[in-house]
Amino acid sequence: MKLLYAVFGGTFDPFHYGHLISCILLSNEIKIKKIIIIPNNIPPHKKLPKASNQDRFNMIKLSTSNNKLFIIDPIELKNNQISYTIQTLKKIKKKINNNISLGFIIGEDNLNTFYTWHDWESFLKICHIIICPRKTNQIILNQHHILNDWINQYKIQNYYNLHRYSSGCIFFSNIPNINISSTQIRNLKKQKKHISKLVHWKVEKYINKNNLYNN
Repeated sequence: MKLLYAVFGGTFDPFHYGHLISCILLSNEIKIKKIIIIPNNIPPHKKLPKASNQDRFNMIKLSTSNNKLFIIDPIELKNNQISYTIQTLKKIKKKINNNISLGFIIGEDNLNTFYTWHDWESFLKICHIIICPRKTNQIILNQHHILNDWINQYKIQNYYNLHRYSSGCIFFSNIPNINISSTQIRNLKKQKKHISKLVHWKVEKYINKNNLYNN
């Protein structure tokens, strides 16, 4: 059996308890050895982040510094062009040992539009896809039959296959949906409201000290 590493990418603007707790629950559910957090610089499907690259990196570091599960990789922050996930995953794959399986963590909401991602059908040649529950409209997903067929072809029920093979599987996690969003946190800060239950206390302190998300 292979060790399982997983990549978790996003703007993380800011990194919050929804990100942190979901990763920890997921690691317990399917026995992930390391989760590589990759903050985006110029994501192709989202608006540019409000906070700077350095601020977002610092907030992730503050949230995860005491947990050996996490590695933060600034690979996309060093890229001044649009970062396509498939290219990032190929670079990560080259870094890790051949005895390690690689997973890519996404939310169920992102799965609905996965067919719009650059070179989406090549992902399973590089990694497994691990899907976390979200409140999502399944009708959208069902309208794209090619994506549905692809999911059904590679979907597995037993997470042990994530450790048995280096790539090629789609696994739907059963962890609970944690209803926290970075947009919600930014809006609360703009309204001068507390966010202490949504982010690590060190992150809240950092946001206040650096006057982030006030406008």
